Amino acid sequence: MIASQEWWDEASRATPQKVASAHAHVEPNNISEDGRYVHSSRGAAWQVSCREPQRSKSELFIVIQIPESGTPDEDSMKRLAKAYAEEVASSDKCVRNH
Repeated sequence: MIASQEWWDEASRATPQKVASAHAHVEPNNISEDGRYVHSSRGAAWQVSCREPQRSKSELFIVIQIPESGTPDEDSMKRLAKAYAEEVASSDKCVRNH
């Protein structure tokens, strides 16, 4: 499993779909109704909700990829990505140093 946190500049107009397209194992099979995440059986890209992001004019995304073989499970991937995004949202990444 590969898990990452990525800052995308506001000017890039990043969306979870765009972030997903930058990673080999993240296919935007399922797009959330609110557009905040995409997931498939082997990956996810999720826009993290930061109240006060460390980097102004940037959006924070988490990406999870599972390149290994095994039994893919879309529901498990969605739950894992959501939990990871929530943890990152409550971390120092989402607190601006004053």
